[in-house]
Amino acid sequence: MSYFKIQYKMYIHFYNYSKNEFGGSKEERKQEMSNGSIINLSIEANIGGGKSTLGRTLAERYPEVFNLIPEPVDALERTGILKAYYDDKQRWAAILQNFVLIARIISHRDHKKHGVINLIDRSIMGDKNVFAKMLIEDGMMNDIEVAVYNEYHKLVGMDDVPTLYVYIRTPVDVCIERIAKRGRASETTIPKEYLQKIHDLHETWMETIHPSNILILDGTQSVDQLVDQVYKTYSRLVRPKLKDE
Repeated sequence: MSYFKIQYKMYIHFYNYSKNEFGGSKEERKQEMSNGSIINLSIEANIGGGKSTLGRTLAERYPEVFNLIPEPVDALERTGILKAYYDDKQRWAAILQNFVLIARIISHRDHKKHGVINLIDRSIMGDKNVFAKMLIEDGMMNDIEVAVYNEYHKLVGMDDVPTLYVYIRTPVDVCIERIAKRGRASETTIPKEYLQKIHDLHETWMETIHPSNILILDGTQSVDQLVDQVYKTYSRLVRPKLKDE
């Protein structure tokens, strides 16, 4: 897919959203604030680490407790930007990071709810502290591109940032097996070294989060085991009278 076609599809994606006003009108935002605080719980993991499966399962089993804010995979696939990035990281790194940042903000503001725990399928903070950081360290984003990315981050509101985290620690070899199994065309060229860097940056980032704000899970466990741990740890935030099960 050509550069101009990808850029055009990205433009159309954001234009269609902006017709309804980015982030809502001032009146809508004021009404949201009056409804009470937003509880954001981000699920972080490597590519193929199991975060999407965990988030989807929690929301399906306990809709009265968890509301899923999905990762904008459809937008990434539809525009072709993800496949282009894996084919030529130097060319597409900055454009991808800016696109993902805004697409995540859009997804969050479109799907968030009050009175439940909003499960974020990888947060904008995960993008910044893992993926963007990796690209900057590898020289894939120059100073101007980094400055533009940081300017876009000023669009981030308090309601867009998670206060709690679930980190699924999954071995890189397990991630590779899962990526191969799900068979996404855009992921066929991901090298093991790339996944190892993502794993290492996650580990470094998690050390900066206060232990009371994070639940670390073993990614080799079954989905049922992971779901059970997250539910028992966090469901009381919206169901304080729930007894131990």
